[in-house]
Amino acid sequence: MKRHIVLVCMLFSCLLSLCVNVGTSSAITGEELTAVEKGVYIKDNTLVHITDAIHSLWVRIVPDKDSALYIKLRKMLNAMGKEYALLEYVGYLAEIDCMNNRHREITVMFYQKDRNILGSLQKEAAPWQDIRNSSIMHSVHETICRDFVTTKYYEG
Repeated sequence: MKRHIVLVCMLFSCLLSLCVNVGTSSAITGEELTAVEKGVYIKDNTLVHITDAIHSLWVRIVPDKDSALYIKLRKMLNAMGKEYALLEYVGYLAEIDCMNNRHREITVMFYQKDRNILGSLQKEAAPWQDIRNSSIMHSVHETICRDFVTTKYYEG
């Protein structure tokens, strides 16, 4: 229950911050973001430490227009009956497990360039997925976990 309250508070905080300009470090929105690789950003003020090993945060991905990811995201929007041609970037509410090299995506938000929301998907029981070295989440994992080394195992 406590974890759900934390996630709801994070979601509210993130949505509120989308309405208020909180910084100037991102050319896209003026938000405070840390670039972890080309087109992949961590929203700095959303990082929450659930345990010593598990960290929750919003990840923004601005896919190349000719990438497989962009095509996949547009198909997801189309399946939801949403206007996919306006897709500019996505935000993932993710949990990173530093100890076990895995992540899960709790919520996906689809955005237009002007930060209007095109659609969203919420996963009630998001499964943990291993982080592959070549994946986008590998860079996020490396950035988040390099300062959070732990030996405690978590089975959440």
